[in-house]
Amino acid sequence: MIKKFGFERGLAIDIDGKKAKIARSNGVPAIHMDARNLSFFGDNAFRAVTMSYFLEHLPSRELIADILRDSVRIGTETIYIRGQMFNDEVLKKHGVRFYWANWRGHQTHIEGEEIAEMLTQLGAHDIKLTYLGLVESTDDPCIHPIGAAGNRHAYDPEIDPVKPAGVELEDIYQEYEVVASLSPGNGIHSGV
Repeated sequence: MIKKFGFERGLAIDIDGKKAKIARSNGVPAIHMDARNLSFFGDNAFRAVTMSYFLEHLPSRELIADILRDSVRIGTETIYIRGQMFNDEVLKKHGVRFYWANWRGHQTHIEGEEIAEMLTQLGAHDIKLTYLGLVESTDDPCIHPIGAAGNRHAYDPEIDPVKPAGVELEDIYQEYEVVASLSPGNGIHSGV
């Protein structure tokens, strides 16, 4: 985030104390804290608030909305969120899903559009929603058949059940990135 936005310093928060300790040992200021406790920070405490591959691990959309509300409150300039797409309904029609859609830790299959809409409702502006990692067909190794075992990675025909081959997919991406301004602007922008 320092490189992406040109900030000179930051503070990482992680619920896993070991990860916070590793970050500190790598020169990144970090604290062991649950993001559900952002009330610890005062209003306008940070120029930017970033969340990377985090929101899908939360147990509900309501909790996601609460954390976004606190993020808007403690930030002054920018909110940056990156996460994994799920496209459950579209992929299910083909008998497939992303392998990460079957991870135990991914409790809420929230999409970038939902995040952008929540931020809009919270008063964020100039929301830019970008999709990353185009998946052109079911042949992509990130696509598993519905019956594949959970908590796995790339498709392996030696281990995983047979999946529909060669099915073209339209507008399916692996990840989303949302960048929102906390100062006045003019709406949601979408891109690839």
